Amino acid sequence: MGQNIMIALPTDQELLDPFYDWAKRFDWEQVSHIDLVHIVKINISPLEFGLVEIPTHEAFLDMMPTLEDFLKSEAKKIIPSELLDKVSYLLESHYYPEDRIIELSKERGASLVVVSTIQRQGLDSFFHHSFSEYLIKNGQCDVFVVKGQ
Repeated sequence: MGQNIMIALPTDQELLDPFYDWAKRFDWEQVSHIDLVHIVKINISPLEFGLVEIPTHEAFLDMMPTLEDFLKSEAKKIIPSELLDKVSYLLESHYYPEDRIIELSKERGASLVVVSTIQRQGLDSFFHHSFSEYLIKNGQCDVFVVKGQ
């Protein structure tokens, strides 16, 4: 039985670049299925007359075709061509993307989740939590972190 892997794909080029290097070195021979996942974070912002979700559900639905094209394009750069027929593309929006990745990895039977990270320094590291660190601490399967510059 092969390995099911989940790749949590960001849209930021700085976070995408490490995946290209990792993919060249990764042993794809035992992989039976790949979930390529992107979770759009829903933010809540206060306005004068209440709270608003950004993006709205309608805005997310409008974004989906572009995001699907993006995932398929990136899959061709990361995943060997002979495995592209074993890829599922998962697009969702969620308040806590890292929690949703953990839930999806359980639901989909992933044995490995691959994420990328960049080194934050100074106040930037103080005010932002690490997505990859959260997955390592709370994930239910192995997490491999590819590190960018």
